[in-house]
Amino acid sequence: MFISCKPLFKSVDGINKTREYADNKEYVSYYSKKLKVDENSIFFFKTQEALSLFFRDLSKSHVAYFYGIKVDDKLYRISPETGKSACLGVINQAVQQESVRENSNYVEFEYTLDNNLLTNHADEHPIISKKVAVFVLSDKLGNTNHNAIKKIIRDMDKETTDFFLISVDRIAE
Repeated sequence: MFISCKPLFKSVDGINKTREYADNKEYVSYYSKKLKVDENSIFFFKTQEALSLFFRDLSKSHVAYFYGIKVDDKLYRISPETGKSACLGVINQAVQQESVRENSNYVEFEYTLDNNLLTNHADEHPIISKKVAVFVLSDKLGNTNHNAIKKIIRDMDKETTDFFLISVDRIAE
């Protein structure tokens, strides 16, 4: 009898898992502990319309858990030609590099995500003053992607690079 390991991996890794949270505060508390990040670095969309536009961009761009690196008014994403949109090594290299512009794995996009559409539990917008790694956060991504995010954040040079996480999960309020 042949049994595929794919469904088993989904079960073990938690892919497409749905968790229930009482509110955004509980969600932020859970992920700040799980990823070992400050609660103020986790952001939500203020409106359903903004979240829908973001989903369209994610789908069109074939983005997994790493949205890109923002420098000034430009967003750098992994080039679709590399076929490595979720490759931990490629992402970690770009985050660690002093200038992402010099990384041939990345292509420049206009940064269209309006930071005013985002808010955290303290009702603040992301403040961007240096190179910023932007991650997508969802229960459905599974533990492997969550661990990759955690490793990249742990290893990044906080002097030159900041980060924030954008939740795409719907949480009851």
